[in-house]
Amino acid sequence: MSSPIRNSFYCQNAPGSANACFYLPVNDIKNFIRRIRFNLNLTQTYLRSILNYIMKPKFLLYELIIITTALVLACLIGEGITRKFFPFPQTPPIREFDSNLGIERLRKNIDGFFKLDNAYLSSFHINSQRMRENKEYNYTKDKQSFRILGLGDSFTFGLWVNSEDTYLKAMERMLNSNIKPKKFEVINAGVPQYGTVEELIFLENEGKKFNPDLIIVGFYVNDVEENARNSNFTLKDGVLTKTKQVLYEHSSHNKIKEFSQNIPVYCFLSQHSQMFNRMRIQIGELLYYRKLYSDLTKNQNIPQDMQREEYNWELTRAILLKMGDVAQSINAKLLIVIIPPYETLSTIKLDADNHTPAYVRLMPIISKDVYILDLPPGLFVKSKDRLYYKNDFHWTGEGHRIGAEGIFDYLLVHKELLSL
Repeated sequence: MSSPIRNSFYCQNAPGSANACFYLPVNDIKNFIRRIRFNLNLTQTYLRSILNYIMKPKFLLYELIIITTALVLACLIGEGITRKFFPFPQTPPIREFDSNLGIERLRKNIDGFFKLDNAYLSSFHINSQRMRENKEYNYTKDKQSFRILGLGDSFTFGLWVNSEDTYLKAMERMLNSNIKPKKFEVINAGVPQYGTVEELIFLENEGKKFNPDLIIVGFYVNDVEENARNSNFTLKDGVLTKTKQVLYEHSSHNKIKEFSQNIPVYCFLSQHSQMFNRMRIQIGELLYYRKLYSDLTKNQNIPQDMQREEYNWELTRAILLKMGDVAQSINAKLLIVIIPPYETLSTIKLDADNHTPAYVRLMPIISKDVYILDLPPGLFVKSKDRLYYKNDFHWTGEGHRIGAEGIFDYLLVHKELLSL
């Protein structure tokens, strides 16, 4: 039988010095370790008892109610803070990737509404043809009808206004009220965030099937940058060339987005929650669009003797000329309408003929089949706060009406566009 461990003294002879002795409390250390083990076992027993208790169905229900209530309250507080201090538009997901065309298009057969700054409310309907129209259009039109196809981005789509208040529909009413007995049909094929590249692809593959007599393109200056970031076309020796790259490739990002858009809760929150929309859109931009834009601009094939801005405008002119060729192939004419941006209404410098810089840049493409209307900034500058939404800079319903009047007056002057 081994002798019990006791506290001991240990001495060590150090050369050239006195003996050094150390007290080693062996029993105390061993007792301390035993107490730690006992406390650990006791704690384990307590934890096991608590776990067994909370795993009972009744307690789980209480726990679930408490957690759910806390999450709901946190979301409500976050929503209130967002609406009060960081307002954000309520925009449902309305676009999806169309693998047939290689671009994003409007989703089929959906209804919803847009809300801006807790005040402006507008409804919309997307038909089965992926257009913001309340009815379907046959490819073959009536012999008595004069059909106009409208292309463009969110201005043409009519973000924040009702379908009947867009400048295309307002213009349609003006035409049918003042020019008889001819019947005018105006189709709104505008899509938010479109550039001229997407409009050309849609026109070549789908738009021309509607046999329009006139094609109106709503042109906004940011279309130039949109065209530059798009990799479907490039300029080689001044010639527009289609590439094999696709801007909106069917990536994992798009697959996740398409999956989430089919979840009812996701769509509900997109329609009703500003906080959710802010998170959804900003995270999407952070993870996808900024990286995409950076990659594309780095790889852009810009000639060394040409500045980026000049290349972007040259590319845009080439795309619009291609649209003119498509229009000519179906015996239609092309009218490009330059929409004045809110930011430069008061500061924009006009040339001697009162034309905007955008018009001067696009002027070389004017021909007998391609027309350009430079909507005068003076029409909007005096009442810009009434014609543009303050926090978004899209046209209000009144702004769309003024724009429609400008286009209507231009068409009356250039009657050949209406075959009059």
